[in-house]
Amino acid sequence: MLQHLRRQILIACLSLVVALGILLGVRGPARSEQVPAAGGVYVEGVVGHPTYLNPLLASFSETDQDVVSLVFSGLTRLSPDGSVVPDLATSWSISPDGKVYTFQLRRASWQDGQPVTADDVIFTIGQLQSPAFPGSPELSRLWQTIKVAKVDAQTVQFTLAEPYAPFLEYTTLGILPAHLLGNVSGRALLNNPFNAHPVGSGPFQVKSASLQEIALEPNPRYYGQRPYLAGLTFRYFDSFSAALDALRRGDIQGLGNVPPDHVLDLASDPRINLQQEPDYARLNLVILNTESPLFSDDVVRRALDQAIDRTRVIQVAVDGEGVPAGGPIMPESWAFEAQPNAYTYDPSQAARLLDQAGWTLPAAGGVRQKGGKPFRFALLAVDEPDRLRTAQEISRQLRAVGVEADVQTTSWDRIVGDFLAPHRFDAVLTEIYSPTADPDPYPFWHSSQVTNGLNVAGWSNRLADQLLEDGRRQQNRQTRREDYVKFEKLFAQEQPAILLYYPVYVYALPSSLKGVNLGLMIQPADRFQSVTGWYLRTRNVQP
Repeated sequence: MLQHLRRQILIACLSLVVALGILLGVRGPARSEQVPAAGGVYVEGVVGHPTYLNPLLASFSETDQDVVSLVFSGLTRLSPDGSVVPDLATSWSISPDGKVYTFQLRRASWQDGQPVTADDVIFTIGQLQSPAFPGSPELSRLWQTIKVAKVDAQTVQFTLAEPYAPFLEYTTLGILPAHLLGNVSGRALLNNPFNAHPVGSGPFQVKSASLQEIALEPNPRYYGQRPYLAGLTFRYFDSFSAALDALRRGDIQGLGNVPPDHVLDLASDPRINLQQEPDYARLNLVILNTESPLFSDDVVRRALDQAIDRTRVIQVAVDGEGVPAGGPIMPESWAFEAQPNAYTYDPSQAARLLDQAGWTLPAAGGVRQKGGKPFRFALLAVDEPDRLRTAQEISRQLRAVGVEADVQTTSWDRIVGDFLAPHRFDAVLTEIYSPTADPDPYPFWHSSQVTNGLNVAGWSNRLADQLLEDGRRQQNRQTRREDYVKFEKLFAQEQPAILLYYPVYVYALPSSLKGVNLGLMIQPADRFQSVTGWYLRTRNVQP
């Protein structure tokens, strides 16, 4: 009895202690929290080999662009959401007429300790403007009419011949050090030792470099967030199969641009974390020759668009690793607005539109006719297995509504030289490449680009032209958006092409690597936009 009473008193006392602890805010042992820690080297496999570790020459190779994006800085950079944000420049202003851009530079250093100044910016642009510039003609062409001037050591000014709203994104170009390359110009830039052992101002610097491997380490003078990683190493392979074997062996930890037919296999590997983002630089489509009697009627073009099941096309073309296109502007853009009555699969409506346009099915079925002529055309495609499969699937779907598309394959050079350039074609399965996040669709759809330009559809619409011209002149984003939304509605009505899909960029990373945020993918090197936040190690801290 006494023992039972003691037990009851003990329990009561313990309950009182717990209650007092709650009232007084006393808790048990605090749990530590894991946060990113410095250290660890990430090793990534790359198909190809480095050539020019120089931002002005790297457009030749995605392999070079990977390293350049980590070693060099531009006046600005793209954030993961695709907007232009400060980098070497802390701020900028634009004149009311949209022609003069003035940039204020931050106090930054090159990796050898020398200061970054306006002289470096002027030197870099001067290289692009040189008649002997050995790099990409497209890159050089933009800068030919732009005047660049030094206001003071930390201020540089660009003057454009006419307003051009997309210009700001072009200032993401990596800047070169004038104190190391000041006496180099023209083709001499190609053979300079700098291209193998570059000095930049970005978050990483080159520790060692060869054709087989490039090792990067954090730049101790970097003005931004210092990377957590102690190093980032690229190992180069002649083929994807060789790189994949190295990934499976553990010789590398990551691999970019995984082909669709390997996604399921890698997804089952617990060591691998697959990250995926649409590759919005590459819009796959069927371009219709609007100058052809078959496709001069926008009712016919809308009918063909609604006869296409994009989901099935994506499955056939890229094993389902794609995003359906919803207009001539990528869906992640601030200028995009969905068009509810376009780009939808509706074969019944497609048949009604074809009937409306005078293309009717014979009583016995088969191919539609108009004026005794069958609706039959040649669908061109590059002679590659995936392109052939895609073209055949499109042909099958069109046949279901009474339209005969005869698939013809050949080399891309022949397609361009024999068919697209002289505008002697009916339809071509291809992709249009737009290497910027800015939504400007002018190069592909303005009528001035029909001759010697990229508007191979031959589409000419005066209202579309005006909207595209206004869109690239306006600085106010909301005003630009209004122009582009009107353009998107007009495009959906006229349908000069059958827009299909954007492929998906698949990135195989080690499960141990954290902090990766791919964001908007325009270039493969954009996968490193958040690299300073990547980490392999953690440490415990008390909350």
